[in-house]
Amino acid sequence: MLKRRYTLELIVSFLLITAKAFSYDFQSGDIYYHFLDGNNVEVTSSHSRYEEYEGEVVIPEKVLYNGKNYDVTSIGDYAFFGCSGLTSITIPNSVTSIGDYAFYDCSGLTSIMIPNSVTSIGNYAFCGCSNVKYIVSEIVSPFPISDNVFSSRTFTKVTLAVPNGTKLVYQSTNYWNKFTNIVENRKIHVATAGTLPDLIPNSEKYTIEILTLTGELNGTDFRLLRDMAGCNYRGQRTGGRLKLLDLSEINLKEGGENYLETSEIIGVGGRITKRILNGSMNFGISYSNVIPRYLFYRCSLSIIHIPNSITSIGDAAFYSCDALASITLPNSVKSIGSDAFAGCSSLNSINIPNSVRDIGDNSFYWCSALTSIMLPSSVRSMGNQPFEGCGGLSSIKVDRNNHSFDSRYDCNAIIETATNTLITGCKSTMIPNSVTSIGNSAFYNCSGLTSITIPNSVTRIGDRAFLGCSDLTSIISEIINPFVISELVFDYYSEATLTVPPGTKSAYQSTNYWNWFTNIVEVNPTPKRTIHVETAGTLSNLIPESEKYFVEELILTGELNGTDFRLLRDMAGNNYQGKLTEGKLVVLDLSNAKIVAGGEKYLDTNII
Repeated sequence: MLKRRYTLELIVSFLLITAKAFSYDFQSGDIYYHFLDGNNVEVTSSHSRYEEYEGEVVIPEKVLYNGKNYDVTSIGDYAFFGCSGLTSITIPNSVTSIGDYAFYDCSGLTSIMIPNSVTSIGNYAFCGCSNVKYIVSEIVSPFPISDNVFSSRTFTKVTLAVPNGTKLVYQSTNYWNKFTNIVENRKIHVATAGTLPDLIPNSEKYTIEILTLTGELNGTDFRLLRDMAGCNYRGQRTGGRLKLLDLSEINLKEGGENYLETSEIIGVGGRITKRILNGSMNFGISYSNVIPRYLFYRCSLSIIHIPNSITSIGDAAFYSCDALASITLPNSVKSIGSDAFAGCSSLNSINIPNSVRDIGDNSFYWCSALTSIMLPSSVRSMGNQPFEGCGGLSSIKVDRNNHSFDSRYDCNAIIETATNTLITGCKSTMIPNSVTSIGNSAFYNCSGLTSITIPNSVTRIGDRAFLGCSDLTSIISEIINPFVISELVFDYYSEATLTVPPGTKSAYQSTNYWNWFTNIVEVNPTPKRTIHVETAGTLSNLIPESEKYFVEELILTGELNGTDFRLLRDMAGNNYQGKLTEGKLVVLDLSNAKIVAGGEKYLDTNII
């Protein structure tokens, strides 16, 4: 009965959204606002599309519009409703109210911080935020909330961090008191670098779960923080319980003791990746604007906010932090080093800010919990296999203003624009016909990949490109003239079916290492096809190269431009250069298609 009542309430709420026809008054940056009384505004949504907000969103205290400053005092009803791509939200200390369903079903969030200024939270405001691990409330005098502000699982699965000295008050206030794990957030100001050990008694260092620091820190302080976060300066496990560390207002200082002195580095799966037989590898802080090498190596932190002054994440800075689920990278970061997050197997989201220009080798190696990547326009270079082993990926996007990389035709892959090399793919990838090379480890360990079509344009496939794809049962190769590949491109040769163009089976059977497949079949072309082209210019992605000369009758709907008509000419026996082809298309129905401007030239010849 309760479930039915809840469902009815949700349906009614959706009807109210439609009936009320929400609108915004103005937009500033990526955020929409609605006028309230006086100089106050609230954050809202344009409601023009689902999942409007994504990545990291920072709400300002004030916003300038038409030459006038407005105070941001409210987050409106449904403002971030259903924004599953939202990975981080910063709510300023000017906000006093959070509306009904404001963050409903924001499943990409891993932590929520509620400032002390908030005096009301609406129904279902944070319901459905299924991946949240910590809720940090800075409200000093908690007010009663409804029992439906949070999902029922939240009360037992999520840690509620409250201001120092307020735990008992929260435990006696409805319905904050439904949380079974309430801890106090320790806030410490370190006036002089190297003095943190003097501010945290030895008897408390293994009891603190949530810590916010301000001031300045050096190597001596990080030696203690590593100890508190479960791995000491020797690289050995400790009883530290520190899970959430906020360093956003910290200044790093050079000097102090080495934060790490070890003779071996243990990597993914417990393997030793580096070892010195005599002596040890010593690491200290040498720069004030860099998260240095191996700073948090093997630490058990779940969430960390790094200083706003940081410009670089050093090599292996978070290496093998297998509990790390969320990290906030400020817009000051310009580079992410090699192996920076390698082995962070719990990291389910990463917001790469639009300031990052360079990403190193294997930066996110084996971040198996990552589900999505958004590569900003600022990235100009990436090292070898930056996302190797990220088998959980299902969404890959590249900003359209990026001049070095792209995700053309929304193919769910990262392609190096200049070389047409597919660098990183996922289980949802569709390889465009313009790709000429599939890079090393492009789909490595992509266990959710069940089928892949390799277009005829591909002339190279790198080592381990499809290695570890345990669910891959169908490989459709449109390559008419198969080339030699490495024995390490695929595994599971006996489990998958390799489908090849008509008349090429014997060629594949005599070409290494395609001939390792035990089940090779030739495609059976369909002479009559009906195809919907959602986006103009993508018809070539919908008709395999191996089939284009076998289609005799074609019905098209959707949008077509010059690129599509170039292919249609080819299929109809005369290509864009006016030369004869083997195309058999004789019946073409475009009555329900729309011709739009743009695309390639459908005819480019000097002879008519």
